[in-house]
Amino acid sequence: MMAAGQIFIIIVSAFLLGRSFYNYNLAFLAWGALVPYFFILFRMPTIKKAFFLSFTFGSIFYGTLFYWITIVSKWVGPLGYAGWLGTFLYLTLLFSVMGIFLYKICNSLWMKVFAPPLVWVLFEWLQSKGSFGQTAGSLAYSQKAEWLVSQSAAYGGIYLLSFIIVLVNSLILGIVLLRGAHKKNQILFSGYFLAAIIVLSSWMTFLHRDRHIDDITRSSTQALVFQPNVAQYKKLSYRYSFEIFQELYKDMNTMRLINADLYIFPESLIPGLYNQNELLYRQLAQLLPAKSYMLFGSNRRTPDKYYNSLFVMDQSGNNLQCYDKQRIVPFGEYMPFRKLIDHLLPETLQYMGADISPGDGIKLFSTSNHERFGVSICFESIFPEIFYQQHQNGSEFSVVVTNDGWFFDTIALKIHQNATAFRAVESRKQVLFCANTGISSIIQPSGKINRLIAYNSKGYMIAKIKKNTGNTYYYKHFNLFILVCAMVLLLSIVGELFLRKRFLGIK
Repeated sequence: MMAAGQIFIIIVSAFLLGRSFYNYNLAFLAWGALVPYFFILFRMPTIKKAFFLSFTFGSIFYGTLFYWITIVSKWVGPLGYAGWLGTFLYLTLLFSVMGIFLYKICNSLWMKVFAPPLVWVLFEWLQSKGSFGQTAGSLAYSQKAEWLVSQSAAYGGIYLLSFIIVLVNSLILGIVLLRGAHKKNQILFSGYFLAAIIVLSSWMTFLHRDRHIDDITRSSTQALVFQPNVAQYKKLSYRYSFEIFQELYKDMNTMRLINADLYIFPESLIPGLYNQNELLYRQLAQLLPAKSYMLFGSNRRTPDKYYNSLFVMDQSGNNLQCYDKQRIVPFGEYMPFRKLIDHLLPETLQYMGADISPGDGIKLFSTSNHERFGVSICFESIFPEIFYQQHQNGSEFSVVVTNDGWFFDTIALKIHQNATAFRAVESRKQVLFCANTGISSIIQPSGKINRLIAYNSKGYMIAKIKKNTGNTYYYKHFNLFILVCAMVLLLSIVGELFLRKRFLGIK
């Protein structure tokens, strides 16, 4: 087993890394919290201890970062803990595999300093895959999207920013490991350190050019983002449907005076299925100004499936467009291992009688002025691929609707909004973020949030649409950075195995 001192250091280091996501004043912790982990990992005598070390670090980090998932248990019972456990184990086990991989390939000072940023990028990309995959644990999200260094996402996505953060950690690690190192190792690292500092400094200077990125083409289209602030317990009960509708009807009577072109409402606007509430939605739509559209979220049912959907209605109550959510939430919208869960839990303890089905692909919506925009529902906005696909189909701006009322006023709201702001940076498009209980916001192409409605508040915001169809470097070469990291890592491993002793003479 590891020494008690090592375990204590790892626990503190992992906890501090998790805390770096909570407050932007603590964001600096991410730039050094990995150093103790890497240092102790490379001193482990066996692969089993390396696994235990990585599992310990990963469990504390993800436990600190994702504890808020358990809050869902207030609404869905034991399945809230199942959702947390599934996410927790998936990400922690992936982290442990990454640790073992680093332990096996990093046998020299060069690899110990050079390999971690490359491996980390591949690890973050992999952790977004699969049923339990997500990007919420990306180191990039510990940084505020509008900060200068965060503008790197326009060139390599969140993966480039995470690479830079881990690179700084590895440079600090190199300084720590340099004591007593072979002279050739010291010369090699010194050159690498100097080159890295020059490149990072040049990169920050280059990013400074993007400071006016928010000054892009404005259209004449005006959008209204409405936060109704309906209590979550009402959202989950059909008996409040008409009460919520009546309140929305009053609000719409007031907001129609704004004469906006697009009225944006959050996910699951009225409890129940769209099929049951269609008449209520039509009555709301009839309050729209002429040539205006209303966008709202609601679950819907087909003869054999259920969907979490977004709709656009015109003043006549015509359902013009519909989008079905693609990335659905395990244990929240569908039940992984349903047969096993059905066997273990009685029906009275189960939240979902039927699964939500994923949609069949990207669909763009249009305003009455023919601007095209992509839409995302809830945690879809943490996946770069969805926004990239919308861009490929011709979106000019983006809309995200959500109901984060499940999580009260926790870190979940901050992570969700900040992750969405990174989608704005990656695409250089304006994002209109509409939540039920907050926090709703207007996100600029730089990731800056210049207007918002606070949590547990009711209100609306008006925004002139900013259009952008141009390519960022990231969208022009989507995931190229991941491929480059994989190729450089492979070449480094080959060089370590076959060329190191022969040409460098380093022991």
